[in-house]
Amino acid sequence: MDHKHQSKHIRANVCFYEDSLQWNGTTYEPTYTCFISTTSIIDPNTRIMSWLEGKHRDGKSFDDVEAISFKNTSVHYFPLDLDKFFPNLRIVKIENCGLKSITRSDLNGLENIDTLFCPGNRITSLPNNLFTGMYKLRSVVFRRNRIKIMSSKVFTPIIKNLIRLDLTENVSIDAGST
Repeated sequence: MDHKHQSKHIRANVCFYEDSLQWNGTTYEPTYTCFISTTSIIDPNTRIMSWLEGKHRDGKSFDDVEAISFKNTSVHYFPLDLDKFFPNLRIVKIENCGLKSITRSDLNGLENIDTLFCPGNRITSLPNNLFTGMYKLRSVVFRRNRIKIMSSKVFTPIIKNLIRLDLTENVSIDAGST
């Protein structure tokens, strides 16, 4: 089966909303965050549908969401179309979800995010063009993955604005392989 042409949809998620996001002792405020607590993205090319189960805070809507957090749930492939559902996203966090890979096309539409957290997953490589056009990214975390292969130039497009990069606790990184 050709996975590039297959498209599945997330039809039911349970999320709750908070006015801040905490990660590793750092609080990002004020950041209206959608926490996805129940989902299953186990097929490539899975798209977010136009509704989620969950109640917004008073006066808030999907347009107000600046961060999305998937944690300890099944996200084996990067969810597509996050920008269409959450147009003002700045932070994407996929933690301990079994994420297997991330490609440049996964980030299409997310060029305005400034923070990408993907710790505790199963990512084995970072493509050379991953951050092409992602000029607003300032914080990137791929801690506790299985990264073995990464080009020495993968961070070149974002190096001027990068203030945090965490690649610790990976198997081994061969910076000259690709």
